[in-house]
This record gives sequence, structure tokens and C-alpha cells, in this order.
Amino acid sequence: MRNISSYRLLWCFVLTMAMILIAGCSSVKFGYDDQADSPDKVGVAFSVNWPENFAPQDEMPEGVVVLMSRIINEVHYAWETLPDGRFVGESNAGSSYDNVGETVEGSEEDNVDGTVREQVLVGDYYSIAYGFRQGTYDIVGLDEFRNYPANGTDANGNALTGRMMDLKASLPRLSTKEVEETFGSLPDFNPSQEFLSEASPLGWSVVKSTFLPGTATGDVFFDMQDRTVLLTFRLKVRPEAGVYVKRIVADVSGLPYEIGLMTGLVQEDRTGRMRFEMEQTSASESELVYETTVRTFGMFPAASSVLKSGNGIFRVTMTASNRGDDGSDDVEPLSRTRVFYAGVNLKKEIEAAKLLSETEDHRGYRIEKDQAIIEIGTVLKVGLNQIESVGDDSLTGWFENDDLDIEIGNGSST
Repeated sequence: MRNISSYRLLWCFVLTMAMILIAGCSSVKFGYDDQADSPDKVGVAFSVNWPENFAPQDEMPEGVVVLMSRIINEVHYAWETLPDGRFVGESNAGSSYDNVGETVEGSEEDNVDGTVREQVLVGDYYSIAYGFRQGTYDIVGLDEFRNYPANGTDANGNALTGRMMDLKASLPRLSTKEVEETFGSLPDFNPSQEFLSEASPLGWSVVKSTFLPGTATGDVFFDMQDRTVLLTFRLKVRPEAGVYVKRIVADVSGLPYEIGLMTGLVQEDRTGRMRFEMEQTSASESELVYETTVRTFGMFPAASSVLKSGNGIFRVTMTASNRGDDGSDDVEPLSRTRVFYAGVNLKKEIEAAKLLSETEDHRGYRIEKDQAIIEIGTVLKVGLNQIESVGDDSLTGWFENDDLDIEIGNGSST
């Protein structure tokens, strides 16, 4: 009995040790030698690949920025293209290194065929590449990223901003004066939202990589994607006989003005609006179709279908006259011009388009489509004195008649 018990104890001991060893192997973390006198470094080569037909030539990004952040014992690197195509970079490897903030230029041999080779500390990294037309985006948090960690924590002991998760591409806001210089002075029915400049194609890619000691060169390949959405708004107008639609200017609200570079998320409470001219794209005997296409990060609907301001509102300023561009005058000998203001809540249309989806952790919304058409479901019938109904329900969804303002243009009569 003793021999059997001894064997059983020995067998249990062996099994226990084996399980400990297996568990230990599965949880081993690679140790980075971050001593100032002998930091482990490895060569890194990254290349940027643009998909065919990424954007029209005049909208192609003019340069690329590559940002790297080590996950453990955080270290930041930033590389960007110069006008001549060469890359320069900055590293912030912590206060124990002499190269903090040092700018390093790659040699011609290290920058061929779009590939850049530099030295970085070993470890696990997240890397972001992005590119866009100059002046079309502001990168929020870039200076903080480059300088992180300035002092490590703030006065309250909280970690400073400047991490990769804090980086966002943001659309510049437009002042009222800038908007009026393009579209003229118009009544503002949605003042709670700022005007945004239109987006341009935003090339973007995120890669996770590991660089181990003794590795000759680590390769990072960025396959660029466009993070923007092309939204086409389509409006049908039915002018009465002898009434000519001269101009339609529209405002659309609920457009996200920033997107997380690391996460690709947009936020419902960070939205603005865009103003644009609508162009006639087709015509039949009784109806005109007007369209415009804008580039955005998607569109949020209003919280309720009865709201007339905030997110998801489409407003038009329509100028109509009884005199055609060819000088025809089918209604009266005196030319009359009217300016109409109308709005519609697009909650139903936006939700049907399924442009965005909320994450499971409710931290934001992901873009689900790269293009979509938002068609205004009801027709606007335009008389010279008012916007009227087509049948019994043309204004269903549009704001009621008493909310439609009418301005009388110069040389008009009532």
C-alpha cells in the first residue's frame, strides 16, 4: 500500500509541476532591456500601399504620416513625408534616452520605392498611417503624442493625454463670415450646430507588430483605406407652369466632425452641418431632380422625428421666379422672385440608410458604408407665392406651412 501511495504522490507531483510549467510558459512576457547604456533596437521597414482608384488625382493625399506607439513601457515615434518625398521622424523614448525629441532623417538608401527603414526600440507596437490633402483636417492630440510623457502625470496624478487612443482627425470649422462669402447671407434656422468644411479622402491604416531582439528588420505594411463616406442628397421639385427654380442652397446637420484615428469611431454629440448648392441632374415634364454629394464621416439622425433643429435636419433655401433664364415670362409682364425656406427631418431616411452602427460597449459609432443616397421622400410643389402640396400629402414630413418663410425679391409685386 505504501508503494502504491508513493507512486500516486509522485505522479501527482509530476502532473502539478507540468501544469505549473505550462502555465508559466503561457504567461511569459518578453522583457525589454531599456537601460540607457544598451537599449535594444531593431530595424523597422514600413511601406504604404494605396488601393487602385482610391481617389481622383486632385483629391489624392499629398503625404503620409506614420505614428508608432509601444504598448509596454510606452515609446512614441512619428514619421512624415517632406515635399520631396523623404521621411523624417521624431522619437520620444523616455527621459532615460538622449534622443528624446531628436529628428532623424532617413537616407536615400533607406527610402526607396515607398519603403522607409529606421531603428526603433524592441517591443510590441501599434502603428497608424494616415494621409490627406493639406488643410482639410486637423489632427487633434498630435503634439501631445509627440511629447508624451512630458511629466508623466498631471497635478492630480492622472495620466497625461497624448496616447494613440487620443488622436483624432477633425474637420475645420467655418465662421459665419466664411459661409456667407460663398452662399450669401441667409437666415439661420439651426444655430446650435457649427458649419464644417467638406471632408477629403482620408487614407488610414492601423497595424499591430512585434519587433524582437536580434531581428534584422521588421516589416510593417500599411494597406490604406478611405475613412470617409460619400453622401448624395436627392430632392424632387415640381414647379407650377411658368415658375422657374433659380437656385437651391441646402443645409444638412448631424455630420460628425471628427473620427478617432486608432478606433475609427465617431461620436453622436460631436456633429456639425454643411451648406452646399444643389444642382439639377434631371427633368421631366412635371418634375425636376436636384442633387448634391458631400464627403463626411456619416450622419446621425435626430432623436425624434418631430424635431426641427439639431442632428438630421435638411433645410433648403429655394429661389423661384416667373422669368426663365432665356427671358421667357409666362405668368405676368413684371418679373417676380420669391425665396422660400423649408425643412424636413430625415430621421427615417438616415436610419434606413444604416450609415453607422454603435459599438457593443457604447463608446462610439463605426462607419458601415463608403457611400449612400439619401432621397427626400416627398415632392415639393413650388408656386410663385408658396410651396404647395402635391395631392394631399406632399408636405408630409416637411415642416408645416406656417413654418415656411417667404421673402419677396427685388422688383416683385404681391
